[in-house]
Amino acid sequence: MNSKRARICMIVLFGIGLAAVVIEAAGMKAFSPSLKKLLLIPIVMFLLGGVIMSFVWNRLLKKEMEAAKRTVYKNPEYDEKEFLQWLANFEPFVRMGARLKETSEKTFSKFGGLPLVPQGFDFPFYDNRPIPFLLQIDFAEVNPDGKLDGFPTAGLLYLFVDSDEVNDPTFEDGEEEYAQGRTFQVMFFEPSENLKTPDKPSDLEYTYKEFNVGAETVETYPDTDDCKEAFDIYCNRPAGGLDDGYDELQSENMDEFMLGGWATYIQGSSFARDSEFDDDNKLNADEWVLLLQVASDVSDDKFMWGDSGMLYFYIKKADLLARKFDNIKMDMQCF
Repeated sequence: MNSKRARICMIVLFGIGLAAVVIEAAGMKAFSPSLKKLLLIPIVMFLLGGVIMSFVWNRLLKKEMEAAKRTVYKNPEYDEKEFLQWLANFEPFVRMGARLKETSEKTFSKFGGLPLVPQGFDFPFYDNRPIPFLLQIDFAEVNPDGKLDGFPTAGLLYLFVDSDEVNDPTFEDGEEEYAQGRTFQVMFFEPSENLKTPDKPSDLEYTYKEFNVGAETVETYPDTDDCKEAFDIYCNRPAGGLDDGYDELQSENMDEFMLGGWATYIQGSSFARDSEFDDDNKLNADEWVLLLQVASDVSDDKFMWGDSGMLYFYIKKADLLARKFDNIKMDMQCF
């Protein structure tokens, strides 16, 4: 039985029970006392049955809603059960990420404005120009239970990005170069109670629009160019069309702010495509992981990278575990 049938049964039982009540009330004078008592039995049974069926309907409805949340993709061209069975093969390679969403709550984690910083902080500069503040994250807010593998459960992360440099990069050997220290700066501090807003540098040309963010922990699936095992499973799918479901699932974090997890690419994997990471600087997916994915947000003139593009920041796994954030690589992709 499904929730639809349970709902129909509930309505029918209540309907018959209420109709019997009306009939009995209408014929109270005509019916003998013994007949009235006899009529009470089916009335009680139908109404009680309606109550029981309402609980059954509610339970089935909840189960179906939970199942709907787990249904990641629907395609009439293939069997959904078969897709979910095949998808289970990717589970060992799933990474948890924190999806950052704008919130009205006053969280520490936020974009724009000026940062709230501990003692010892110095505003980052490049070529005598301050790099604008973009994002601050409190790991105690976004990863308190440690679900993001290797990421801190406490500590403060700061990201500064010069959008002028991002949108008009230096070109070397025909490739875009986004160097930490010129284009962007990442900083990490241990938890501190003595936080303050620094003075705004007099030559800071602009600030990003300020808004707070909360975090939602989500499962992320790898781009097949980032994970050889996932690529093999993807290629050896048992039926046609399953790849469409996987592609849809992998790209569901497009246009999202993500801490950790797997990246969702606009132009293909940063590890595989031609980029600044070629040759000696090429990223190795076994050695590097996604630190942050920052989408463009053009609402209320917040910020935009190139043509509604995405910024990807990568860190070595060993550096992440050591809480060293001085060797970060950035890639930008646009539509």
